Parts: sequence; C-alpha cells; structure tokens
Amino acid sequence: MKIQFTFTSQLAISAGTSSSEVTIENETRLVDLAKKLSESYDSKFSEILFNDDGFSSSIMVVIDGNQVHDKNAIVLNADTDVMFISPMAGG
Repeated sequence: MKIQFTFTSQLAISAGTSSSEVTIENETRLVDLAKKLSESYDSKFSEILFNDDGFSSSIMVVIDGNQVHDKNAIVLNADTDVMFISPMAGG
C-alpha cells in the first residue's frame, strides 16, 4: 500500500520537501507511521507535528480530501493521500 504525504508551511520548510511517499505492508496507525517518517527530517519537523499525546492540536490532518478530527485513532489500510497542514505565521 502506498501512502502519499503532503506537507504545508512550516512542515514543508522543515522537511525540505512538500511531499513524501511511503510503502507499507500491513495496516498501520497514522500516528506511528508519521513518527517513523519524522525520523527522516530534522527535529523541528517532529516538534511541529507532535506533542506528548500524539499529533499536535495545531496540526490539521486531511485524508483523501476529508478532514480528520480524531487524528490519533486513524488506521491506514489502503492506498491513501495524507496531508498535514501546519499553522502559517504572519498577520
């Protein structure tokens, strides 16, 4: 199964890319896959994406075009597009 990740704003800057693709064999919790993915990037990426309880409340997660509200409970089990939308700075 292929999981296509898209990053915006601060996450894209921290990752140095706006997208990444991961292949998984079995169903996987999104939060676990995202933690593994974050190991590929600098520590700022993880600081933006996570807090002690899982995903940061400031991160919006969109899966296959639909906003997800219980981000820490999502299990991926098919080809999926995941977008992490981080807050934008400015005013």
